[in-house]
Amino acid sequence: MRPQCLLLLIPVSVAAQRASAVRLSDIPLCGTVTKRRNYTGVHTSMAARIEPITPPGLVYCSQSYAAMVKTLCADSMSCTYVGNVPLAKAYGLQKVYHLHRPAVQGSAQ
Repeated sequence: MRPQCLLLLIPVSVAAQRASAVRLSDIPLCGTVTKRRNYTGVHTSMAARIEPITPPGLVYCSQSYAAMVKTLCADSMSCTYVGNVPLAKAYGLQKVYHLHRPAVQGSAQ
């Protein structure tokens, strides 16, 4: 079996969030050890809390990401409301959407 075919056998869950973030190197003493770019902020951990509740093979996103998709990518992507669901690590309830390609007329999604 070719290595790239193995990826098809691994169930992957993906989460997306759109929000502001702070580059740690802009904060004194942060990023001085690794010398790598790193970002943080209250909203940057949202995707990390959505990903564990995402079923394998699907992409879930936040409401702000779904709004961006509807505004900028409506011809190529679509979001379906999943519900107001509890996020991982007791992060509270959040409106979550399923990000997918729009169904082609006359075929199943």
